[in-house]
Amino acid sequence: MMDVSIIIVNYNTKQLTSNCIDSILQDITDINYEIIVLDNASNDGSIDFFKEKYSSIQIISNPYNYGFGKANNIGAKHAKGKYLLFLNSDTIINENACLKFFNKMEENPEIASCGGNLMHANGLKNISYGNFPTLTMYFFEIGLKKFFDSYYTKELSAGCKAQFDIPAKIDYICGADIFIRKAVFDLLNGFDEEIFLYFEETDLFKRMQEKGFSSIIFPDINIIHLSGQSTKTRKQSSSNLYYRSKFYYFKKHHPNSIFLLLLFDFINSLKMIIFKWDFTIIKSIYYIISTK
Repeated sequence: MMDVSIIIVNYNTKQLTSNCIDSILQDITDINYEIIVLDNASNDGSIDFFKEKYSSIQIISNPYNYGFGKANNIGAKHAKGKYLLFLNSDTIINENACLKFFNKMEENPEIASCGGNLMHANGLKNISYGNFPTLTMYFFEIGLKKFFDSYYTKELSAGCKAQFDIPAKIDYICGADIFIRKAVFDLLNGFDEEIFLYFEETDLFKRMQEKGFSSIIFPDINIIHLSGQSTKTRKQSSSNLYYRSKFYYFKKHHPNSIFLLLLFDFINSLKMIIFKWDFTIIKSIYYIISTK
């Protein structure tokens, strides 16, 4: 069996994806791996470029832009590895991170999934994991987090940096670098394909936790993540996709919380309109109504 299947979704990020692939080919040693690239109907010449440049990777061309979750699910179905490593196209692998992940998981069979310490290109820490979204989190975001920043950052925030020196159990791992046992991923039926983008990893890890699986961040494994670069080419509004996915997640996992979620979002949006002229609330109301 192959040790690791590395899965990368590409959507008009030809150069970013190429840089990611190059880093893998240059860095990883002492492990059997394969690279699977899922192209979501790019129009930047990605397919021809990858086929000409790389002869050793598997390239799957999707007829439409399937989004993050569904494309990764397709990659997982073609994967032969014992483990899956889902990488964003805007990541750079170094320090033989894939081998380190593999060894950690082999040494700790009780762990279902793990991630590393994501870093900006300048060496500063980037967001690596998050707490599961709750009504308390959104209530704090109305204004309380300014007064209880330390508590909010550690216990509530959906975007956390690995500010610790030893492995830590967390709620969910940032989708930029999810290293997961394929058997566990298959048991969960992969990502929820109703989610096009955002909250797909949150939902996956929520379901994973409900089945008793644990996930760990290893702060000694560093990966560069050029945050947001892989999503610049989306035609759909990021905020629209975010709100659609957020309300879908809550309807799925906390159906009795929708009214309060909308109320907190309404209050927060009024604050945004007053101080920043941000009409987020219009999108919120539309997507809470239109979400299935």
